[in-house]
Amino acid sequence: MLKEAYLKAVGTGVTGGLGSMTFHFEPQGVSFECAGDAAASRWVFREFDVDGDFLLALAVLVHAGDRPPRVALRNYLQESA
Repeated sequence: MLKEAYLKAVGTGVTGGLGSMTFHFEPQGVSFECAGDAAASRWVFREFDVDGDFLLALAVLVHAGDRPPRVALRNYLQESA
């Protein structure tokens, strides 16, 4: 999911090279390496469980001096009457 989120964020979609990147899952968070992306260390990744049925993956490029994004999940689905 994280690879797909990254490839969509950079605009290539899944044809952009799923094998060109590596994620390392560590107690302090996720580190990311990607061949050809000099900004790889500035990407922030998050995964969210949505209602127990879906997994949402988010990839955001954080520029120097910026804080990592704050994310609020809201449910906009309306129940049918």
